[in-house]
Amino acid sequence: MAQLTPPRIDTEADGSEPPRARTAEPRRRLSSRLKQQLSLLIERNLGLVTLLDQATVSGTRFLIGVALARFAGPADLGIYSLAFAAVIIVVCTQESLVCRPYTVFWRSRHDARRFRGSSLLHHLVLSGFSSAVALVAAAFFYVLNSEVALIAGVLAIVLPSVLLWDFARRNCFAHLQMGTALAIDGFSSAFQLLTIALLAYAGFLSASSALLVVAGGALLTSLAWLALWRKNFLIGYRDSWGDWAHNWRFGRWAFATQLGGSLNGQVPGWLLLYFVGVAATGTFTACENIVLLSNPLLLGLANLLEARSAEKAGTQGQEALASYARKSFIMLTAITSVMAITIFCVADWLLLILFGPDFTHAAGVVRILGIAVIAWGWIVVFAGTLAALGRPDASFKGTVAGLIATILAGIATVPLGGIAGAAVALVIGSYVSGAWQGLSLVAVLSEGRAPCTAATPTT
Repeated sequence: MAQLTPPRIDTEADGSEPPRARTAEPRRRLSSRLKQQLSLLIERNLGLVTLLDQATVSGTRFLIGVALARFAGPADLGIYSLAFAAVIIVVCTQESLVCRPYTVFWRSRHDARRFRGSSLLHHLVLSGFSSAVALVAAAFFYVLNSEVALIAGVLAIVLPSVLLWDFARRNCFAHLQMGTALAIDGFSSAFQLLTIALLAYAGFLSASSALLVVAGGALLTSLAWLALWRKNFLIGYRDSWGDWAHNWRFGRWAFATQLGGSLNGQVPGWLLLYFVGVAATGTFTACENIVLLSNPLLLGLANLLEARSAEKAGTQGQEALASYARKSFIMLTAITSVMAITIFCVADWLLLILFGPDFTHAAGVVRILGIAVIAWGWIVVFAGTLAALGRPDASFKGTVAGLIATILAGIATVPLGGIAGAAVALVIGSYVSGAWQGLSLVAVLSEGRAPCTAATPTT
């Protein structure tokens, strides 16, 4: 005979709540109040949280480069930088064709949840395709060069992992959920740095192991985010193709611009590899990493400026967007000028402390590269504003002009000046790109063309 379970008693004999219930309620209220206060603090300091997030990401990449230089050598650092350049190209593809269109258009869509699901499906297709290409490359190079085949095989794992991580954080940026993005990047960075430290201590750190560590940290945190936010995605397979065609019409120029900008930064390294050797590429990467200490500020502001520019274009109009762009340009020019002067003064010391005495001879290269930081700040403002105005094609033309300038200058200077010539070529290309995009923005604003978001289709 089955036993009857006595009914749960939620009150005392006198009708009052039991002690456990009386203590649980204040805890729930306190927890809710703390969450509200934390959300309000993040909302009031979006810029600071964004910079902290980008500092976490850029700082982690920088420290991995330092560890490779010290415990694996310049050659491994050069291989890692060239392999990660391929990762950056694919990430830029996703940012341009998937993430940036979502950031610009989701506010004007009545079906934002389904639009978000389409972006997830587009991400999955791109991840599968990039991983398949890497596997094909590994099979192709298996007989020709086993080391290249190994790196290509590792990239087949790294690419989908990093793409999912980038998709998660840029989805957070689009909704101005900077606190969530910081949590994703914080946990990923902690995993990567701890694992890199253990590998360095055990003597197993190399370019391929470092890439796998990056993939592991990215995959763990992004899968956790996807599990928590899965209900916010509604995938409609029939509508995804139409969304892709719409994203392509807008994002093809952003994609071309991102690809050109990425190649502009990578051309000097490839020219050094061809004319000098992989060790010279590693030394140039170390010098570039010193200058890229400016990335937490520049990329953090780029993430915030892009979201804010899209918001102003869609809600306040072109005049408010132009005013925001002018203020951003003045602010970033001042900040990047201070950065360039600081880099010039401490180049020797930073190379010695971070990379060791074998790299101090390249301090002059760091000083040359520091001049480019000002131009990078200009590009952040101009590219973000042109995208919000619906004119990414104008930004693309400036990027192509900068890329051509870098290639031509590099061919002329790298054979004669080595890593110093590569630095000069990068500086020339950066300023050509920044000046061209600035002049294009002035011309677009003079035309008085309305932002593209005002005419965005809702289906």
